[in-house]
Amino acid sequence: MKLKKKIFLFIFFFSILNTYFLLLSSNNISAQEISLSVFPPLVELIIQPGQTVTQAFSISNESDLDLYLQAVMVPFEPEGTSGKIEILNPKYASTVIKYFSLTNSKIALDQTFKLAANSREQLVLKAKIPENAPDQDHYLTLLLEQSPQGNFINNASGGQNLIKIGANILLTVSGSLDPERQGRVAEFEPAPKINDIFNSTKFKILVENTGGSFLKAEGGIKIKNLLTKKEVAALELRPDNVLANSSREIICLKQNGDEPISYPCSFSSLVPGWYRAELFFEKNTGLESAGLSLVFWLLPIKAGLVLAILAIIVWQILKKAKAFSGKN
Repeated sequence: MKLKKKIFLFIFFFSILNTYFLLLSSNNISAQEISLSVFPPLVELIIQPGQTVTQAFSISNESDLDLYLQAVMVPFEPEGTSGKIEILNPKYASTVIKYFSLTNSKIALDQTFKLAANSREQLVLKAKIPENAPDQDHYLTLLLEQSPQGNFINNASGGQNLIKIGANILLTVSGSLDPERQGRVAEFEPAPKINDIFNSTKFKILVENTGGSFLKAEGGIKIKNLLTKKEVAALELRPDNVLANSSREIICLKQNGDEPISYPCSFSSLVPGWYRAELFFEKNTGLESAGLSLVFWLLPIKAGLVLAILAIIVWQILKKAKAFSGKN
């Protein structure tokens, strides 16, 4: 019986150790799966009809496994107002997709190619615009997706996990290299309009593109104290692209050492007062700056409540002390 018990315990602990190492191995394989990158992630092209341009993209496989990939062109459209996009079926841009091809000798669009482990490959994309192409924006993604014949599978749950990564292309076909851009500020509001000096007042900025070409919301916000008539802060807008016939909520950008940091546009100050925020845009953005201002208040609300409570407490103490001394 003792021998059987020892054999059972040995098998039990061996199984636990074996399961642990299998899980560890699986996690290592899973970690290797997410090792594909493409640069640059965003390209902006302005091409006249009848012209041809090329753009190089560098793709890197930093895993220890060979990848079998396909490069395909797919259209996309903006989704919501936060800058997200939605990939569309290629049939919605079948004519435009024919403008594109790869100049690589051994790699073509829609065909499988091998990207060896720990290697890089350069894809050279060519865009040839017909003479009769109309002036219009086209938004596409050079999508790199795992070919079905690849063995780059396995995830933590044990199922297949095909990789997809892409570079977005903003293509403007225009007879002019400086196409007209049109937009407007659909919303510029403080939140809240009356705030405590210990809180930040946020600014919601919604830009609507009413033209046919994408635009950049380059500009900033100047904040003035209306009591002292001095400028107390300057915020920089992040120069995000607003695609044609869409709206986008704009946020701000600031430097943290050498690293730029994106954050919701906001302002705070310990100085109570009446403030004005003036929104402005750079020239040639297609956005007007005239009349884009708002006012808001910063008040010592919390401090005032604390002082009021303390005053009531002191008044009650003095009242009781006076009543007590009167009895004596």
